[in-house]
Amino acid sequence: MKNTQTPETDAAWKEGNAIREWTCRKLERERDEAREKYDNLAAEHMLVVNKICGERDDALNQITGWENKWKAAVEMAAIAENDVSNLQDQVDLAMKVIKRLEANKP
Repeated sequence: MKNTQTPETDAAWKEGNAIREWTCRKLERERDEAREKYDNLAAEHMLVVNKICGERDDALNQITGWENKWKAAVEMAAIAENDVSNLQDQVDLAMKVIKRLEANKP
């Protein structure tokens, strides 16, 4: 417990007022207990908040991972589409060459 200033109790003790001193001491104990309880609750709440923040960060990392995989898949699909288009152009060109060759056959 903290050693705090207790002017009311000190004054009651100096006056020799036992009932007032007892009441002040009781209130000081209650105050100190309440402070300790508050400190404990605050610490518990901070642990919970830190746990929740950690879970949030883990979820965000997973989402970011999936977003990166999705982007990579989209890029790969675009490359494949481009490759297919290039292959189709080559097939078309080959077909034209074949038709010319067949047209020029004796």
